[in-house]
Amino acid sequence: MSMTRHFCVDKREPTVFHGHRESDSLIHDDKGGVMGRRSMGMTTEEIKALGTVTDLRTALKAAGIGTTYGYRMAAANELPFPVRRVGRQYRVPVAGLLKALEIENDTKATA
Repeated sequence: MSMTRHFCVDKREPTVFHGHRESDSLIHDDKGGVMGRRSMGMTTEEIKALGTVTDLRTALKAAGIGTTYGYRMAAANELPFPVRRVGRQYRVPVAGLLKALEIENDTKATA
């Protein structure tokens, strides 16, 4: 069974809320389609404070992607950030999550 993704393009002007345009919070795939919406629930500082690795549910919340859709995309390896399968769990490197969300990573790697 093949899964086809359909994207709806909204031609209206984006809504403005809290000083941001609605389109600023959208996450796009490599074909220009909208995959999800950035969560207003996690700040940049909260995402950076996650450490080096986080669970998939937290990463999906940070990216504004729904849980069910996110787990399907993780299984198909189609998320915009790297996901590693460890046993029965998914783990997400926070550095990859920050890069996908276009948030500058100020932490320096130590050898």
